[in-house]
Amino acid sequence: MHTQIMTFYRTCDAFLQQKGVHDDPQAQMTSVEVLTTLLVAAWFFAGNLRLACQAMSDMGVVVKMLSESQFSRRRHRFTVSDWQAILTLLAQQHPAETFVADSCPLAVCHNRRAGRSRLYQDAAGAYWGYCAAKEEYFYGLKAHTLVTASGRPVEVVLLCGCSHDLTGLKEMTLPLPEGATLYADKAYTDYAYEDRLQADKKITLLPIRKSSHKRQHSEEVAQALSRTRKRIETTFSQIAAKLPRRIHAVTPAGFESKVLATFVAFAIVCAENEKIADKQRVTS
Repeated sequence: MHTQIMTFYRTCDAFLQQKGVHDDPQAQMTSVEVLTTLLVAAWFFAGNLRLACQAMSDMGVVVKMLSESQFSRRRHRFTVSDWQAILTLLAQQHPAETFVADSCPLAVCHNRRAGRSRLYQDAAGAYWGYCAAKEEYFYGLKAHTLVTASGRPVEVVLLCGCSHDLTGLKEMTLPLPEGATLYADKAYTDYAYEDRLQADKKITLLPIRKSSHKRQHSEEVAQALSRTRKRIETTFSQIAAKLPRRIHAVTPAGFESKVLATFVAFAIVCAENEKIADKQRVTS
């Protein structure tokens, strides 16, 4: 656990240095300690900040732990763009050429309690979504996610539950290198968007084709697509195992922060595993 915490700390420190964040000399708890505690809560304590703060204090990682109210105010200084910036930093440090896009549901509450939800009040039905994999409806958000072929998250966009997969992809900045290949399922088929990605960013989007589609893939591409695309389902399963059955949050920002912290923590763990595998490959 201590080794993993130090990995979180180094990544957060690199991000804050890149962003140019400087703490006040009188600050009792630094920004890197706050960010690290959030990642520890997401990875080891299912998002429970109280347990994470206690653990960080007991292990001596944080000398002066803030009170709950002070810590809450400090953690809300980090926005969705900050979490995404950490994923982008990891993508720059560990470049890849093959990526996979998909989405997963994030239920805010049980369907029967949707009408009483305080986080996302929905009169138009925008937060009602359907998960085809589970064949069930849910009330909440969709995490439109881009991962590498090894399963490391590169970009995550949180939209309302009814959002289409292709809409989520178009909302992404797609921080991919030129010549990258992006695999996806049938829902991402859009010939005009595929041509635009290829022309503007030199990114090849290869969604699964239905038999009725005009642009059919070669047998080799179809096999590679089918083999590689399954990795993102494993990523979603591993992240879902770290999330609690019910994410305790008072505000939408708090809910989204806990979700994104879990994605970032998973990405840091994947990046560290990739680094270890590369060293073993070199020595062997």
